[in-house]
Amino acid sequence: MSTPEDPDRPGSHESIPSSSYPAAPAANSGVQTIPIPREVKISFWIWIVTAVVIFSSVLSLFGQRDEIRAQTMQENQGSLTPEEVDQAVDLAFGLFFVVYLSVALLFTLFAFKAKAGRNWARIALAVVTGLNLLAFISGPNSGHLMSMLSILVSALAVVLLYLPNSSAYFALKKNLPTRGVNS
Repeated sequence: MSTPEDPDRPGSHESIPSSSYPAAPAANSGVQTIPIPREVKISFWIWIVTAVVIFSSVLSLFGQRDEIRAQTMQENQGSLTPEEVDQAVDLAFGLFFVVYLSVALLFTLFAFKAKAGRNWARIALAVVTGLNLLAFISGPNSGHLMSMLSILVSALAVVLLYLPNSSAYFALKKNLPTRGVNS
């Protein structure tokens, strides 16, 4: 058994320099945690629910494929073959799926980053909501109840991110050093 003064214990020899590496910091030393304001949390959940609704609405559209194909055939009046209509409907469904899935994933990413205090995410959500509003005003869905509700809910979520408590949170998070390079 060796004692602290035992010369055979590794690192106890005076001729061997001790490690020059600093000790690892404690788990939470120097890291400030700023509580997330209620407004930011509510906005976060609004965006998450919006992403889920977008994705589920695209999935529900697949159940209407036959109806859409029949309507396209009726409006087509013989200028396209049934195979061409099938290809067009399949292409449209594929594009809708990719675009709406991408939008839902971006909403989710932006929501998580906004919750983490990233100002760029708050700006991105505001820009997306503005573009959605422009598309709503100029598009064929301007009278559609779900489109209006979507705009109002998105606008509410953005407003919550710009209220005084939220703005103070984003300002505080901006002045803190980040832990990772790509935060």
